[in-house]
Amino acid sequence: MNTKVVIAVGVGVVLIVLGVLFFKVKEPAVVAPVVETPSAQVSEVPSAPVWLTSVDEHTGVSLKYPKELNTTYLHVQDWPPQVRVLPWAFSCNDAELRVVNGRSYCVSTAGEGAAGSTYTSYTYAFAHGQSTRIMTFSLRAVQCANYDEPKRSECEEERTVFNLDAVVDSIAQSIVVKQ
Repeated sequence: MNTKVVIAVGVGVVLIVLGVLFFKVKEPAVVAPVVETPSAQVSEVPSAPVWLTSVDEHTGVSLKYPKELNTTYLHVQDWPPQVRVLPWAFSCNDAELRVVNGRSYCVSTAGEGAAGSTYTSYTYAFAHGQSTRIMTFSLRAVQCANYDEPKRSECEEERTVFNLDAVVDSIAQSIVVKQ
């Protein structure tokens, strides 16, 4: 599958997830299972060599994000994350509620495999005052089973140890919206 098709499919999946969230966020809250990320892991955000600032002049949203994830087997795809600000209170419907550093995130994922990699689109929704912010992005993870040892074990270990929630929390806390 060529890169343009994979990107187009990834963007389509992200738009579908955003559409579902757009309509579901308006419904009354449904109790979702809460996944508490252990604070010992969360406080240790993987170091990234370079953090950049993205500014969307149209929406007035700016955020700081790592240029790369500083990982070997997990790569940024649709990056930097895109942010939407919705004018209603946060509620988590039909997604997994995760608590990271005491903050609640409603997380949805959609994945697709292609040529030795899995492309996963992530949507993190969270409260900010009386509004809801939605951050979307995609990552590409190579299939660890495609490697021989010891790289297979290294790949699997990286998946186990890497804390995406901590990275997302750091990015989310850096968001500024100009009024």
